[in-house]
Amino acid sequence: MLDLQRCSPLRDDARLFSAAGFRIRELEPVTKLRVQGLHARGQYSAATDPKYLPERPNTICGVDPIALWKAPDDWLVYSQNLTARAMSDWVGAIRSEAPLVVTDVSSASVLLELSGSRTVDVLMRDCTLDLEGNAVPPGACAQTLFAQTTVMIHRDVSAETWRLLVERSVAMHVWEWLVDTAS
Repeated sequence: MLDLQRCSPLRDDARLFSAAGFRIRELEPVTKLRVQGLHARGQYSAATDPKYLPERPNTICGVDPIALWKAPDDWLVYSQNLTARAMSDWVGAIRSEAPLVVTDVSSASVLLELSGSRTVDVLMRDCTLDLEGNAVPPGACAQTLFAQTTVMIHRDVSAETWRLLVERSVAMHVWEWLVDTAS
């Protein structure tokens, strides 16, 4: 029988790494939803409630769940505490001028948390964004190329932690790249 439990694509020994001024850990699997505005002919924006879904590029809304702006009328929402059912109810409360399409993408990516004084230096070794120039300010997000893969970077409001949402198929590659760069 097929086992549909969420499991990490990382090796068991590759879920926590620390070096001087840098720490990376894989967070426990979290509920992630992709929310998209469905457009009718001639309608260009879902015009959603900005308390729930961010309106501007590379911004976020909320604390838990957290909604990340991906593209116009396209958001990634994740929660470290809410179940898929609770997240569905949360989405159902969003006022929108267009129907919202919701897809559970919980197993599509892993969530890596990076912290420490060298984090920006490690990320900048192969990131296409100017992280020192505040391309991703605290409480913001951005999609970028990193270690030859596309990732979503989310910088915590405190500016002390960074989160990378990485596709499962390349998670081990990104992990090893980060470890090698920080070592």
